[in-house]
Amino acid sequence: VMTMTVEIIRRTSLSQCSELQHALLDIVRPYYLDPTAVLERELRHCNVAYVHRDTHGSIAAFALFAYEELFVPGEEYVPTLYAGLCAASLTLQKKGMVFKLWSYACEEAIRWEKEHGKTILAWATTATPVTYYGASMYHHLEPRLDGSFSPTSIRYARALKAKHALGVDHDHPFVLKRYAISTRYSPFERSAIQQFCASKQFRIFDLLGIDESQGDRLLMIGRFKQQFGARVFRHKQGDL
Repeated sequence: VMTMTVEIIRRTSLSQCSELQHALLDIVRPYYLDPTAVLERELRHCNVAYVHRDTHGSIAAFALFAYEELFVPGEEYVPTLYAGLCAASLTLQKKGMVFKLWSYACEEAIRWEKEHGKTILAWATTATPVTYYGASMYHHLEPRLDGSFSPTSIRYARALKAKHALGVDHDHPFVLKRYAISTRYSPFERSAIQQFCASKQFRIFDLLGIDESQGDRLLMIGRFKQQFGARVFRHKQGDL
């Protein structure tokens, strides 16, 4: 099995890394009409980046995450891991690099859980089914494919929405209306999403009335599965 090197960059806020910002902007440019706003927002929010470099030393794939605490009424503070923006360069598309970076981040989170004796709440927002399917590595992913959710998950959704100002209020606790108005996918990416939805018969966005062009997003939460497949990673601390 070929070993993949994962570089880990940790900061209080990744927006401090101008070199990282420029590198990631080049990667995400084909996927958005204007990626500047979403990238700046994600770098401000996130405090760890998992990156893979190509043979020339340039960042070719990345996944941003944020370790945080969330106040949940009745539970005190809950450790959370936000899965933020992730992408691979067009030359690495369909090679599973982002999924491997996500897997590595999940392995790290599971080690943290074992060391601290606590369970992390994983969460993300998305308007792309690829992210929803990527999150299949989570246990108890909500909402489910039919849009349903457990009664206990509502308090986590409400706590996340209150802390992070996730869109206007909506009848469905996991629907974020007009949350990302400044973020629009490119025609290239929208076409890829439509093809993916058709091939997988993925309908949750249609069921819940989530319209990417209006800035709507789906909030997802889950827990980590405790077992992953064979490890194919080397890692080093980043020096950006």
